[in-house]
Amino acid sequence: MSRAAAVLALAVSLALAACGQSAEERFRTDHLRPLRHQMEQRSSELAVVLQGARMGNRRDTRAVRDAVQTVAGAADRLAALIPPSSVRGPFARYIAANAHLVRALRRFGGAMRSNNQSRLGVQRRATRATRPARCAAPKTRSRLR
Repeated sequence: MSRAAAVLALAVSLALAACGQSAEERFRTDHLRPLRHQMEQRSSELAVVLQGARMGNRRDTRAVRDAVQTVAGAADRLAALIPPSSVRGPFARYIAANAHLVRALRRFGGAMRSNNQSRLGVQRRATRATRPARCAAPKTRSRLR
């Protein structure tokens, strides 16, 4: 009987502990932060791969493509989250910035694969054009903290 009472007391205390958090806090703590951390890790791994990659090299191109795919997967998992209504706008901007970044990374991977210098020039201009979106992601991310 005392064992059942202890389990019940534990369950009640856990339920009450969760009651103190707002929907926003639970979303950030339980869902957003772990996936955001994963996205940052994948982006860091991509940066390491890009540092050693050579244009036109098949192995390097494959490594870049695979690293971009892991970033895209993390971005997709983030996009699948359903935020509380209070952060829906900033969250949508964060997701849009991530999607824009993934598209630019995929275009870069395609240009790298073809070793097409003119395509890379277009990619450089596209990368400059993505600057507002890339800058928006950290700003929006800080609003979601």
